[in-house]
Amino acid sequence: MNAMKMKLYTLLLCLSAAGMSYSAMGMVPEDDEDYIIYSSADTPPSFLGAEGKSLQQFRDWIESRLTLNNVQESTRIVFSVIVEKDGRISSMKVIRDRTGNPAMLADLKRVLEKVPRWAPGIKYGQPQRVSIMLDVDFMRPDLLLQERKAAHERERQKLEAGTIEHLHKLLLSYGVNPETDIIDTPEQLQALLPSATKPTVVIFLGNLAGRPMQNMMEEWNQVLSQYSANDYRRYVVCSKPGSIEEQKGYGRLLECYDMRMCPSILFFYDRQGNYGKYTEGYRKEEQSRSALRNWFGEMMRKADFR
Repeated sequence: MNAMKMKLYTLLLCLSAAGMSYSAMGMVPEDDEDYIIYSSADTPPSFLGAEGKSLQQFRDWIESRLTLNNVQESTRIVFSVIVEKDGRISSMKVIRDRTGNPAMLADLKRVLEKVPRWAPGIKYGQPQRVSIMLDVDFMRPDLLLQERKAAHERERQKLEAGTIEHLHKLLLSYGVNPETDIIDTPEQLQALLPSATKPTVVIFLGNLAGRPMQNMMEEWNQVLSQYSANDYRRYVVCSKPGSIEEQKGYGRLLECYDMRMCPSILFFYDRQGNYGKYTEGYRKEEQSRSALRNWFGEMMRKADFR
């Protein structure tokens, strides 16, 4: 009897130890690995070699093969599928069906049955099952293209408006008037100089939203606090959203005055367009501030607008 109890105790101890070891290693039984579905992968699944644009390519591939898409207004089905380890797709699940038309859903399923194999997603160095979500629109192809272009343009304008608004807030916080103090082209600058009655200072900031540029403006304002705003006229050159022609003008301005280093300061000390340039950079050190202060003072002494 004691021998039986001892054998049973030994068996339970072995099973317990095996379970602890198994759990500590964080392993999953091989039989369970096929049930794991990832929502992302180290290397995402790729459709027809599209890599980063696989979802767009997949959607285009599906929509080009639908037969019930000859409608005037877009109607959409949102669904998910699993890209299997061997690249097949499976387990199609409808998330939202705005068509309300069983025939359209059947048309989508028909196309999905013919999808070529993907390059599977890779995680932990091995192919894995990865879930993807997609929306497909039923609409006449030419109208659908127009609608998507219009939507893209609306999104671009919204983003541009938000960027410009943020830029204007930053400029105003540094005492720069976005309506009057920004220069975009060399012609705009050259038109200002003949009628100038005081030194014209142009600061090339590049991307004002970047933290280094914000630090630079803080340093600039601190260095020049000893001067009155009436002692010189300040303008700013900075990157901002705009048309292709505006961007070309901005590029010509940088090229004309060799403003490749950012930040740069141009100090026009007479009406003939003669200027000095400061490109030493900005650091929160007294030595740096002193160098800028001395340079600016020398330019002010050199100024001649008689």
